[in-house]
Amino acid sequence: MKHTQNIVSESRLSQPVSLMIATIVWLAAGLVSQQWWIQFACFLTTVLVMAEINNGHALIRISSRIVSVAFAILSCTGCFLFHSLEGAISSLCIAASLLMLFHTYKDFQSPGRTFYAFMLLGISSLTNVHTFFFVPVYWALMFFYTYSLSRRTFAASLLGLALPYWIASAWELYQVGHLTPLSEHFRTLTIYRWPADYSSLSTSRILAFAFVLVTGSIGSTHVLSSGYLDKYRIRQLYHCFILLFTFSAVLLILQPQHYDLCWRVMIISCSPLIGHFAALTSSRFTNFIFCTLLTAAVLITVINLWTLLFLS
Repeated sequence: MKHTQNIVSESRLSQPVSLMIATIVWLAAGLVSQQWWIQFACFLTTVLVMAEINNGHALIRISSRIVSVAFAILSCTGCFLFHSLEGAISSLCIAASLLMLFHTYKDFQSPGRTFYAFMLLGISSLTNVHTFFFVPVYWALMFFYTYSLSRRTFAASLLGLALPYWIASAWELYQVGHLTPLSEHFRTLTIYRWPADYSSLSTSRILAFAFVLVTGSIGSTHVLSSGYLDKYRIRQLYHCFILLFTFSAVLLILQPQHYDLCWRVMIISCSPLIGHFAALTSSRFTNFIFCTLLTAAVLITVINLWTLLFLS
């Protein structure tokens, strides 16, 4: 008899059911009344991108849609972020940039895909300039894990980052005649708060962060302990997710004012990790952990939704 985790991981109904539940959460949070149609469209597109990352790179050794399902469930625990258009665009761009980056695996002559990956990061930085914090991490991923960093791809990455700003600069010069707004945009990169100020973190944000941190840690531990069963390329891609997850978690802890961006990167990188755990384990203990995490996700979503609607 199959465990719950294996039924959910292997069922073709998991993705449509999770999307239906996520849509209900969006509707309850204020999708219609607040007119969050663009944010919702970005969310749905990001789910599809996560599915393509899984399918296109064969992250799971069995047929499973658990990666996109995990992303949809994790997103709902942070329903207090549904309103953010900038955050929705950043999530979509970062997920799409990873999809492009992984296609450069062991290809030093891939300036085109590298350019598009970093162009997407550049677009994300237009909405949230602190996306630039992740640029060195991407270069590290290219050097240590995808083995695609060369002079050509490095130059392509710089051009990709610059292109959105070339367009934005031309637009600003046309509209206002100077680049002051753009300089102010970059000035926020220099703002660093120490000691860290956690007063801005509500109970909802702490709950969502703690849950994703625990979930990602479980997934990372499983990948590191059993990843030898995967192909070498797949192991390297999972190491990319672990590095991104760790960096975003540490950055959030040290500089909690970047919560929105860091939390979104955490759930993007956490989804494949916990998906690997859910799909490729089948003991009673792991099934208990899976059911506990699923129950906790539902409870946190309900609590945060209640707080959003009635206590905020």
